[in-house]
Amino acid sequence: MRSTPRSRPATLRYGLSLLAVTVSLLVSIWLRPHSFTTPYLLFYPAVILSLWFGGLWPGLLATLLSALTVDFFQLPPYDRFSTDAANVLRTAFFFFAFAVICWLIDRNRARTEDALLAREQDVRAGRQHLAAIIGSAMDGIITVDRDQRIVLFNKAAEEIFRCPASEAIGQSLDRFIPERFRQVHRTHVADYGATGRTTRSMYSPATLTGLRADGEEFPVEVTLSWVNVGGQQLYTAILRDITQRRQTEAALIQSEKLASVGRLAATVAHEINNPLEAINGLLYLLKYNPSLDDAARRYVEMAQFEVKHAAQITRQTLGFSKSRAAITRFQPAEVMGSVLELFERRLDKKNVTCEKEFSTDLVVSGVESEIRQVFWNLLTNSLDAVPPQGRIKVRISASLPVACAPGVRITVADSGHGIDADKLEHVFEPFFTTKENGNGLGLWITSEIVKKHSGLMRIRSRSSGERTGTIFSIFLPRESPTRPGLQVVPPAVAIRPNCGQAAV
Repeated sequence: MRSTPRSRPATLRYGLSLLAVTVSLLVSIWLRPHSFTTPYLLFYPAVILSLWFGGLWPGLLATLLSALTVDFFQLPPYDRFSTDAANVLRTAFFFFAFAVICWLIDRNRARTEDALLAREQDVRAGRQHLAAIIGSAMDGIITVDRDQRIVLFNKAAEEIFRCPASEAIGQSLDRFIPERFRQVHRTHVADYGATGRTTRSMYSPATLTGLRADGEEFPVEVTLSWVNVGGQQLYTAILRDITQRRQTEAALIQSEKLASVGRLAATVAHEINNPLEAINGLLYLLKYNPSLDDAARRYVEMAQFEVKHAAQITRQTLGFSKSRAAITRFQPAEVMGSVLELFERRLDKKNVTCEKEFSTDLVVSGVESEIRQVFWNLLTNSLDAVPPQGRIKVRISASLPVACAPGVRITVADSGHGIDADKLEHVFEPFFTTKENGNGLGLWITSEIVKKHSGLMRIRSRSSGERTGTIFSIFLPRESPTRPGLQVVPPAVAIRPNCGQAAV
């Protein structure tokens, strides 16, 4: 805090005033033999010093003492107070003139000090507010100087790099960058400081590799900015750990691949299993035909063995498609929210608006990873269908279907081009697609998962007119159909072509 006259001890303020007047008196006495004609001039510094250091009242005290001292020691007759009218008038004029000057100066200074104090308080409050924002930010924020020494390390950065700020402040940023990338990073920051251009903008963050304090490397999104403070360049990096996002993306992709391959294999195996059963039946009849000799019967037995072997392979393939994931209770809103996070960049890239209306207290039972795959497939279809600057609306709410089993309804609607009426009845068939590069498995897998969870799935679409779009609506029961005593909701898929208004 700034030091002001009002903040200084009174003894120091008045003591300096007396000392200043005493020094001025000694100087005036020393110069008196030289016929010094303006004795009041020697006391100006004492008054000014007292006013500057002590404020109004010490300044007035110095003015009064200076006036009396000059009258007593410097005006004839010396060493006593003068009774001459001219001298008395000069002394009174000096006192009142300087008293008014002291009052005006102190008043102006008080206003200035109050304004400065208010400004300091505003700046301090602003700094505290900024520090609170930085400290509570979910993204890591690191500021370094020109030499790449860390000067700011917020709480999120502590959690991301697993290093307390007390150990990071003052250290080189190289500590949190893998060695193979350090020189590249330094060159990039130096070029950015010189040119003001960087690829790591706020709108297109770069994906880099960070290094935690324990030596673990991890992917991180970084945006970079710089500011000149007092002639010093400071660089601020805002970073986000995307390890979980990468893992979720990889898990979703892997889950979709496995599910697609498994269900495709199951379909093929199922179709092969039927003729194998027929062949096995014919071989059984042929084996007991009395017209066969022993050698022919031996060949029939060998054929039966091979057919059984083939049937065993098909059963194993059918088993491959069956999920072994445990049934758990989870919130669809939470699952949908995590999937939407992965779609943020794709939505922004296409400038698509996503409206969300979630009831976060709803819980269902099922295989969470499979429901996540359902949401992923529906959002992918909607995003592919909508044009740039289109809209997608996702809603999760409580629902009570005809079967009167409590459940949750998930609706995904888009303002895309819609689906023609003659194609709607085929959208849930495997390998049927309306996309140029589609494989026709997404909606089929989605419908199969919904059926497995004893859910209901409906689709409405409009492909002509002023407003077009598609709405997918899914009902999921709150309880798993595998639980004892639960009333199972019959699975179904309903299709409503070109109904009413547009989807969104």
